Amino acid sequence: MRVNVKESSGKRFNIAFPSGLIFNPVMATISCSAANRAIEENTEDTEIKLTPKQMRVLFKALNEASKQLKRDNLPLVEVVSEDGENVTVIL
Repeated sequence: MRVNVKESSGKRFNIAFPSGLIFNPVMATISCSAANRAIEENTEDTEIKLTPKQMRVLFKALNEASKQLKRDNLPLVEVVSEDGENVTVIL
């Protein structure tokens, strides 16, 4: 995964993360607990609960999608702000 940032002043920086470091079962469990905490704090719906198994399925799907996005050279997220900053996330 690469995060590319271009500031309006013209400065650029790139951050690279190995996908295996992010999309693994341990991170899925950690992400699940963080997501459940955020759901509890930000919504009134108490029936929404993610399980680590569901998060692992999501991570597996993201990993498969990253292979296709890499092959097609497509960004996962691309944001351009009004003041000219550009952020691109590429799996």
